[in-house]
Amino acid sequence: MQLFDWNIAAGSNNSAPPNGAPENMEYSEVNDTMREMMAVLARYFQSSVSGTKVTTGTQPAYVLTTDYSLDDYAEGQIFAFTAHATSTGAVTLNVDGEGAGNVVDARGQQLGSGDIRNGGFYVVRRTSGGTFMVLGALAGVSIAAAAAVTLNQAYSAGGTGDAITITTGILTAYANGQMIAFRATANNTGAVTINIDGLGAEALEDYRSAALSADDIQNGRGYIAIRTGGEWRIVCGLPIDLANDVIGALPIANGGTGAATASAAVSALIAGTSTVTAAPGDSILIGDASDSGNGKDALVSTVGTGKQSIWVPASAMQPQSGSVPAAGTISIGGAGDLPYLGFDAGSIERATFCVPMPKGWNVSTLTAKIFWAHPSTTTNFSVVWAVQAGSFGDDDSLNVDVFAGASVTDVGGTTADLYVSAETGAINPGNTEAAEDLLVCRVLRQATDGSDTLAVDAQLIGVMLYYTTSANTDD
Repeated sequence: MQLFDWNIAAGSNNSAPPNGAPENMEYSEVNDTMREMMAVLARYFQSSVSGTKVTTGTQPAYVLTTDYSLDDYAEGQIFAFTAHATSTGAVTLNVDGEGAGNVVDARGQQLGSGDIRNGGFYVVRRTSGGTFMVLGALAGVSIAAAAAVTLNQAYSAGGTGDAITITTGILTAYANGQMIAFRATANNTGAVTINIDGLGAEALEDYRSAALSADDIQNGRGYIAIRTGGEWRIVCGLPIDLANDVIGALPIANGGTGAATASAAVSALIAGTSTVTAAPGDSILIGDASDSGNGKDALVSTVGTGKQSIWVPASAMQPQSGSVPAAGTISIGGAGDLPYLGFDAGSIERATFCVPMPKGWNVSTLTAKIFWAHPSTTTNFSVVWAVQAGSFGDDDSLNVDVFAGASVTDVGGTTADLYVSAETGAINPGNTEAAEDLLVCRVLRQATDGSDTLAVDAQLIGVMLYYTTSANTDD
């Protein structure tokens, strides 16, 4: 007789002593029955509660010998034991030689490698299916499946952006404190509900229990929500609401500004700083748009250097003696007259200008663009322009022809329209050029070039001269 052989109806426990207490039992049998009851309870405690029974056998096929001396298994039998070894495969249990049964968790998943630990205490219950269900433990694969819901992001299996459905295969009922992680497959357009494992749709809100706004849920993004008070609140994944989610002021020392507006942030960043004068050898940190915005150091003396331009209008040019371009003006509606120099179609005419080069000039080649117009004509609108230059320093002779240059062809077409040429080729000034030299330039129309086909004057309005600097000051 064992505890699980007794009947829950007291009157049915009337077997012959000491396995029962029938009516009118002999006085001499009472003590025997009481002692048997004590033994039954002791066997139950030893074999089903205390865990003092230690398994044997070769794991993962565990063998348990109890004080019950079972002659058969029955549903509901409970056994407690301490494992003698850690499992390395699918776990089975054989109690009192009645045959091995699979040891499973509450999800019906058989325990496997590492799920039974040497010295671990376990309680199992015999099921109607012939297995032993371990109480209070999960198989590793069950834990992995549960983790997939909260850590590996369970994908919404259907629904819309406003009515999300997720299938995990794990939940059987909702409970506060449950957590779900998922990856959205559509944007929401307003308030959102979530239905997990068909348990019913519940509100999906932000952490403040406020309804979601359109596009708070973004297709392809991951979110984590926790159930509380019969609704699900997203605790990770939503956009940060600076007006409500940021509490207090983050000190500047910790990377913040303590301000909510751009102007206040600038003031906060500047506050408490001192003004210093940057020297040419100092460095500043700048962002490089061509290098993924990475910060780079730059010398103060080089900031703002590079390609520069000088505008020289025709009115600042001196027609060269000989074949002289004729001066004139083009009427600009309501704004007066624009002066030009008219270069003849039948002969080469020139005009000269000069500019002193800055100390920051890197003494490299120059280029130029021609701004021009033309009077009325019917066909052939190409003009070949050339810009030549010579560089003169202190005590250099000016009475020498050292000019070298480059040309560019541009095409007109409409009377009194402005035309701007492409940049010329590289202009390498004649003479030995140096920073702070006087650059003397002359502009000419190469009227005898076969590519120059404009049959009327080409009206030069001005020249944009380009040069490169390697320093931003003339210190």
